[in-house]
Amino acid sequence: MPMDIVFHGRGGQGAVTAAEIMVKALSLEGKYGQSQAKYGVERRGAPVQAFLRVDDQPICIRSRARSYDCVVVLDPKLYSIIDIGGGLREGSISILNVRSSESKFDLNPKISKKGSIDAIKISNELFGMRPIPITNTIMLGALAAVTNIVKKESLITAIREKFTGDLMKKNETAVALGYERTKVETHG
Repeated sequence: MPMDIVFHGRGGQGAVTAAEIMVKALSLEGKYGQSQAKYGVERRGAPVQAFLRVDDQPICIRSRARSYDCVVVLDPKLYSIIDIGGGLREGSISILNVRSSESKFDLNPKISKKGSIDAIKISNELFGMRPIPITNTIMLGALAAVTNIVKKESLITAIREKFTGDLMKKNETAVALGYERTKVETHG
């Protein structure tokens, strides 16, 4: 089951933290994960990528993938400024943060399954209005719902090990809402 995933976000949204939480959640299920980050010159607010490799076997390759099975987009404003679909493999999966007021993201013909959710709305409800909404754990719930590579409960356990107090509870809720509210479409 080797799978390469890329998270596109902005510095401060938690793309790197999302990949780290996924690695922990995967290990709880006896799977293997490896995460790496790619930052620009600026971190806060600038586009960032986090890469995640998932497998049932130990991972020996220690470099970022050049092509991906899944793309997760944490910020809907990125669609117009970077090539979200670049590097996608045939039959890939997209998990998109889309605002209900925005037009539908033009699907790349290589995408066979799409999950979409308004993660900013959920983030505003849980974490309050912020210049850069925190959408990472919401999108992890969406990733679990669309791909089934990890259980929602494993993500919640990993969050309990990462955060404490109110922040832990909000992130547990974020995963659950992301899992429950994601709309899934299959294409081709």
